[in-house]
Amino acid sequence: MHSLTLLFDWLFASSARASLLIMVVFIVQAFLGHRAPARWRYALWLPVLIVLLMPGFPESTWSVGFILRTSSAPLPVPLLIQQAPALTATVPNIAASAISGPIPWLQMISLAWLIGAAGMVLLSVGAFMQTLSRIKRSQVPASAALLHEVTALARELGLRRTPRVWMASEIRSPAVIGLRHPTLLLPAHFERTLTAMETRFVLRHELTHIKRGDLPLNALLCLLLSLHWFNPLLWLAFLKARLDREAACDAQVLAREQQPARVAYGHTLLKVENAFSHHELSLGFVGIFQRGIALRSRIQSIATHPSQHLLMKTTLSLCILLLTFLGSTKAAPPDNNAPQVWIEAKFIEGSKQAKALLAPFAPAAPSSNLSGMFNDVQFSAFWKKIETTKGVDVLGMPLVLTRSGQETMSEFSREFAYKDAQGKAATKKLGIKLTLLPKVTRENRIDLDLSPEIVDFEGFLKHANGLEQAIFSERKVTAKVSMTSGETVLLRFPATSTEQTAVNRLPGDGSTKTKNVPKQMLVFVTARLVNPATGKPVDSNPATNPRK
Repeated sequence: MHSLTLLFDWLFASSARASLLIMVVFIVQAFLGHRAPARWRYALWLPVLIVLLMPGFPESTWSVGFILRTSSAPLPVPLLIQQAPALTATVPNIAASAISGPIPWLQMISLAWLIGAAGMVLLSVGAFMQTLSRIKRSQVPASAALLHEVTALARELGLRRTPRVWMASEIRSPAVIGLRHPTLLLPAHFERTLTAMETRFVLRHELTHIKRGDLPLNALLCLLLSLHWFNPLLWLAFLKARLDREAACDAQVLAREQQPARVAYGHTLLKVENAFSHHELSLGFVGIFQRGIALRSRIQSIATHPSQHLLMKTTLSLCILLLTFLGSTKAAPPDNNAPQVWIEAKFIEGSKQAKALLAPFAPAAPSSNLSGMFNDVQFSAFWKKIETTKGVDVLGMPLVLTRSGQETMSEFSREFAYKDAQGKAATKKLGIKLTLLPKVTRENRIDLDLSPEIVDFEGFLKHANGLEQAIFSERKVTAKVSMTSGETVLLRFPATSTEQTAVNRLPGDGSTKTKNVPKQMLVFVTARLVNPATGKPVDSNPATNPRK
């Protein structure tokens, strides 16, 4: 069962990657339309096929997963995150015998996939064999002239062997089948329906499928479709790829033909649609039997006949390579040898007091996104005054140990339960969250991307219908700074004293009143490199380092 789970995990991962590529291919094809040659539109499906066949995905720092890596990625060093206690609820005692083990959902889903895949294979093979049986029972001999024409065309196309020719009343439309022994299937009234030129066009089209290797590729696609039966996007992609395959085969048949021949070929496709009824052939058949919108699209591609400009070919080639790379690579694991960084953050709330304490230090702002930068001496002196000042709320976030190039998040929050404007139960996470991404340069400087975010509950707003609406404020700032080990950067949230309004319920009569709540939030973030030899933080001025 464990092997089955691993197989399903791989299959699901490749199916998800292929789905993303399929959507990209659809977008690219819709943008290009019939301006791109048919064979190149068909080649755009190559990255999807490669991703579905890959037994594993190589790691790369240029992969989409690495670029979009989030804080949920595992870290090679412990990440310290502290959260405020959530609201608790009383849970009745339950006898140990009444507690059942966890339901193995993954094993059950894997088993369901296996049953579905086996069923799909059996149904496809059964339908294929049943169709062949009907064909053999109604088979009629082909004329000598037709066999001679097939032999001549096979030699002209460079086929290693002349395919077998089966004619039967159960064959509704020309097609080819077979892997080891390719076979050309033709309706019993094929020769009586088409002219000599039309016959030659149809035979050349079917034999070109054999020349191009479409039969083994079609069998592979059918197998992949059976394995990924749960993915509707792959079914849609398979149908579109078959249409593009027919258009690519048309283009190869008409590669050296002039416009009159192209017009005659288009009329032949229309005549085939009207003369030969569509039969429900199984997925193992390759033929000329597209109808309706699909056939009109093929004829439009034949009439357009886009020229293969070098720029178009180069662009499509690069597009195929890029899609293959993005779809087949995964995020490289974190570098265990990357420098370690200690990060410490403090939040201070207090308007006049904090502003007055900052004045003597006059930190110079290195950029428009920051309010200042402290060295060790300045920050130590400032913090001593903060500790002895009343009316200033201080919140110290836990220390975070991470590595260069790894995004981390420190959070101090709790879940707040309330009812929304429609009276439905809802929850909101209140508190402070700090997202950090340090990168250590060759000069041992720390390039720090930081984004603190604060979510507060401001009170309730009572509506005329009697329902109360919870009011929240969400504030977020972002900054990028280059600093030395031990320096502290200062960020200042926008003041809310003149704009923020809180609505609080008064006891007794249930009425409300509004008051202005001045708020000034300062964020201090200190980053220190870790000495790999001692494992201790490194300050720009070791003499002032209290952790030495």
